[in-house]
Amino acid sequence: MIAIPVTTLRDKMKTYLDRVTKSFEVIVVSRSADENDSVVILPLKEYNALVETNYLLSSKKNRERLEESLAQLKRGEVVAPKEFNKRS
Repeated sequence: MIAIPVTTLRDKMKTYLDRVTKSFEVIVVSRSADENDSVVILPLKEYNALVETNYLLSSKKNRERLEESLAQLKRGEVVAPKEFNKRS
């Protein structure tokens, strides 16, 4: 992650956007001395992953299912679906 002022981004926007898309780096752009006035630039894939994770963890029931699945994995109680055992 790098932090830059908005004027630096403005001067070299293409360079910084290329950097984000090629390296999955996150850029924090400060617009004033107030941290709450900053913005973040991140790759779309990263944004989509964050939104999906937020959605999956948004309901208590789904969080419990995910936690139980992880516990089963740690206990070695994983069974591969039949489709994985088929040969092409």
